[in-house]
Amino acid sequence: MKKSTLAILVTVAALTVAVAVLAVLNADSARQLASRQDDATFIIRTDNRVITVDFQTLQEAGIRHFAATRRGGGLSAVEVAFQGVPLTALCAFLGIDLSSIQSVTALAADGFSSVVSGGQVRDAGNVFIATAEDGVPLATREQGGDGPYMLVVAKDAFSQYWCKYLSELIIR
Repeated sequence: MKKSTLAILVTVAALTVAVAVLAVLNADSARQLASRQDDATFIIRTDNRVITVDFQTLQEAGIRHFAATRRGGGLSAVEVAFQGVPLTALCAFLGIDLSSIQSVTALAADGFSSVVSGGQVRDAGNVFIATAEDGVPLATREQGGDGPYMLVVAKDAFSQYWCKYLSELIIR
């Protein structure tokens, strides 16, 4: 067998093992993200804290009505009435200082992620954790909904930073 053929086989074998290991690790992470949907919780990670947030925490932080325009999928823009908590209010309630953050990464139970800049987060009335749409609580993914929680960036012109099935926020 030629050296080049052997090198290719070794490389393919190494890549196959690496993909298998990463798939196992990712499956565990995906199970953890999905389990938060069942518990109707999500977590917030900062440099030094991990906080579990549930509906009661959101109520205590101050759920309010807000509107945002949903666009996407080639459909016309639609103004939607939501209920939820401004991320700034939730973080203030939890004692998280947002004054010098660079970004917030939202992770969804389906593996989707979205990054919102610190400036967008600090912009009052822009980034929300939605709990209900048009007066109806957000259903879980398994129930055909977008929740139970969804990150909504109200001033996002194309809804591209929104994150359905919110499972985790990483604040940096």
